[in-house]
Amino acid sequence: MNDTREKALELRGKMVTETLETKMTQQEIANKLGVTKSRISQIFQEEDEKKGITKNKHHIENSKEIKRFFNGLEVIEAKEDLSVFVTQEDIDTSIRGDEHNCVIAKCLQRLGCKIGVAIWRTIGYVDLPYGKNGEQKIVRFKFGKKLKKQIAKYDQTGEFKPGIYKLNSIKKTETLKKKIEYGRKHLEALRNGNAKTMVKKDDKRKLLSLSNVRFGNGKINLIHI
Repeated sequence: MNDTREKALELRGKMVTETLETKMTQQEIANKLGVTKSRISQIFQEEDEKKGITKNKHHIENSKEIKRFFNGLEVIEAKEDLSVFVTQEDIDTSIRGDEHNCVIAKCLQRLGCKIGVAIWRTIGYVDLPYGKNGEQKIVRFKFGKKLKKQIAKYDQTGEFKPGIYKLNSIKKTETLKKKIEYGRKHLEALRNGNAKTMVKKDDKRKLLSLSNVRFGNGKINLIHI
């Protein structure tokens, strides 16, 4: 019984990554482990209750939206850009290649974000007060060329220039929901032999130029309810 529980939670933890973000259904997990869907639902519900994440009956029956949680806080998409000023102190106290202690993370922590800051080359998760009540949420941001280039340079050389940097809002086509939809379609195309999987030479050169740079691939595990 415990073995089934551990395997189910392990599969749940691999539901989402920043690259593919393809979510296995509870039925697929149940089939893989040879148990009923109700047993998987029970395991997930018990685990969520342990972490203080609960759903009411109305939400379960009527809501089509999937809520995502990171470090115990609900994840939402950034609707507005966020500009921050990086100081020399942020740079001096930072750790290269560490998504929780890099220059931008240190800057955000100095501004009061301490629960869920995680910064990768192209994406960032930041805990911020949200809405009229100021409820704490994890806000997902994208990065523009300037910041991506600076993060890559920092990871490779340790150099980072003080100044103003912008964390960009998320377009409708870049949301986690859209990425999951794309991931499912792409996976289905791969199964049917209809997807193009060739890596272009330019992509190979880009990957080589970004060696020793932190990526969020496979490291962003969100809880879905």
